[in-house]
Amino acid sequence: MNSSVEPDQVDGFVDNRPEFNQYTGLKPDKGTCPGRTESPNRMVVNDNNNCNGIRKSQIAKIGMELAQYIIDGMTTGKSLKHPNIYAATLHRTVQEISNRHKLVFNNVTKKLEISHDNIEEKFTQVADEMISNSALHWGRIPTIYAFGGHIAKHCASSNMQDSVSVVIKVLGEFVANRFGKWIEQQGGWDAFNERFPDGNDSMESSIWKGLFFTAVGLGALATMVAAR
Repeated sequence: MNSSVEPDQVDGFVDNRPEFNQYTGLKPDKGTCPGRTESPNRMVVNDNNNCNGIRKSQIAKIGMELAQYIIDGMTTGKSLKHPNIYAATLHRTVQEISNRHKLVFNNVTKKLEISHDNIEEKFTQVADEMISNSALHWGRIPTIYAFGGHIAKHCASSNMQDSVSVVIKVLGEFVANRFGKWIEQQGGWDAFNERFPDGNDSMESSIWKGLFFTAVGLGALATMVAAR
């Protein structure tokens, strides 16, 4: 994928970023592993424990890169370049979810009464609820990133700018812990790009086939939070 993508804005999110290191110092992974095919992040599963460990590390690293990319874009409105080849796909899907469910995300973040001390607890509680009603699928992942972005945006607009880096860390770790093994089983992050391809008329249909149950889950989440 060509990383020179035209900026695309949603809720102050301008998409165009090549490097990543502000909070964690991570950079796009260029490691190799025995049994690798297509890219460093899509490899044939084998019995090599060292290789499997490398793959898990790469998957987690990419997830953290994407957490900063999404949150930086949504909180600063800066022109950001892609940290890796998956960022454009995530941006498109996060944008779609944010546009369609903006009121839900905003209402949830306000009702959570987030403070610097309870970010991890509140984020994990709600994110777990968002993925609890069905099996994991690719549609869950941009939804979790969108939720993290809205939490960070709420912090940034509530004089809690120092908490934004905490949201990045919590979001990246949540994706690694809850989705890492599943992403590995699907073939790595390359399968995410394949699930939501760019540049064809069926992209929106493809996205919403994958996100249908996510939308249902967001509706249930909004009802749960409203009942508190």
